[in-house]
Amino acid sequence: MKHYLFYIPFFAGGGAERVAVMLANQFSKNGNSVSFVVNRADGPHKALLAEDIPLYALNPGTHFSSIFLFSSLLKKIKPDYIFCRLGLCPIVGVLGRLLTPIRVKVIISYHNLFYPNTPIPLGAKIAHYSVSLLSRLSYCTVCVSSDIQTDLRDNFKASAKKLKVIYNPVDLEEANEKSKKNLPESLWEYQGKKQFILAVGRLTEQKDYPTLIRAFHRIHSEMPHDLVILGQGSLENNIRALVKELSMEDRVILPGFQQNPFPVFRAASLFVLSSIFEGFGNVIIEALAVGTPVVSTNCPGGPKEILANGKYGRLVPVGDDKALAEAVRLTLKNPLSAEILQERAGDFALDKIASQYESICEDFG
Repeated sequence: MKHYLFYIPFFAGGGAERVAVMLANQFSKNGNSVSFVVNRADGPHKALLAEDIPLYALNPGTHFSSIFLFSSLLKKIKPDYIFCRLGLCPIVGVLGRLLTPIRVKVIISYHNLFYPNTPIPLGAKIAHYSVSLLSRLSYCTVCVSSDIQTDLRDNFKASAKKLKVIYNPVDLEEANEKSKKNLPESLWEYQGKKQFILAVGRLTEQKDYPTLIRAFHRIHSEMPHDLVILGQGSLENNIRALVKELSMEDRVILPGFQQNPFPVFRAASLFVLSSIFEGFGNVIIEALAVGTPVVSTNCPGGPKEILANGKYGRLVPVGDDKALAEAVRLTLKNPLSAEILQERAGDFALDKIASQYESICEDFG
C-alpha cells in the first residue's frame, strides 16, 4: 500500500481545489493511505474531503516558513508521493522535499494558462516563472491540457521529458446522485417550469461574462429562457451594472456560489462557457455528465479538447457575442442527445483519471 499526500493552499471554491479533493477521496477508496495538507483549513470544498483522510494545516506565518513546516511534516508522516498544486505549493513542495532526508517523489501540477492580459495571482506567477527549475527537481509535472503542456515547455522552458498531460476528472456517480436534488431556493421558480441557460464560474475577467450577457441580450426577446450565472467574484458589481444597463434585471439571475451545482446543470437547457482562456474547463464535463448540451468559446486551454474540436458542442471565437448568440440559438434548436454527451463524459471518469495518476507514480521518469 502506497501513501499519497495532497497539498493545496486551502479549500477554495474553484475547480482545481475540488479536483484535488476528488482524487484524494478516490485514492483512499482504492485502498491507499492518503493525507491532505493545506496552508489553512478553510473554504467551501473542505466539506467534500472524506472523513477518514487525515487533514494537516500548516498555518504558516510567512510563505518562507511554510517550506520548513512542510519539511517537518514530511519527516513525520513519510509519504511515498506528494501531489502539489496551486499557488506556491509546487515551490514549497519541491523545496520542502529537498530539506527532507526521506525517499519521496514530488509531482507538481499546473491548472491554468499564464495569460498576461488578465490579473494573475502572485503565487501563480512565481510558480510559472520557476517551472523550468521545478520541473527538473520534481519527479513529474502534470498539465491538465495540451495547451498548458505547450505553454510550459515553449514559453517557460519546463523539462519536456518531465511533462505529462492528465485531464481533470468528473465523479459520474456523484454528479448523477447530486443532480437529483432540488434546485437551490433562489432558483425554485425553475423547478420543472421556467427554462434557463446556465454559466458557472468565478466572476472574474477570465470568464468574460460581459460577452455572454451581450450575446444573450441579442436573442433574449425570441426565447423563453433566462440566463443563470452561478459564482462569486470581484467583478460581480460590474456584471450587475451591465445587466442593468441592458435592462435585463428580470432575465439574468446571479444566485452566487452553489456547493452543489449539479441540479442546476441538469435543469438547464444549455450550458455556456464564454472564457478568454481556461486551464481545462471542469464545468464543461460536469454539464456533459448530466446530459446538458454545451456551447463554448474556442479559447486557449481544455475546452476544445473536451469537446473534441466541436464534435460534442459548438465552439465560437473568443469575445464574439454575435457568434456566441448564434451558437446558443442553433444548439437550443438542435441539441445533441443526453446519451452522447454522457458517453463523452465517461472518458473523464474519476476512476480512469485516478488510475492515470497512479500509473505515473509507478512508470514515469
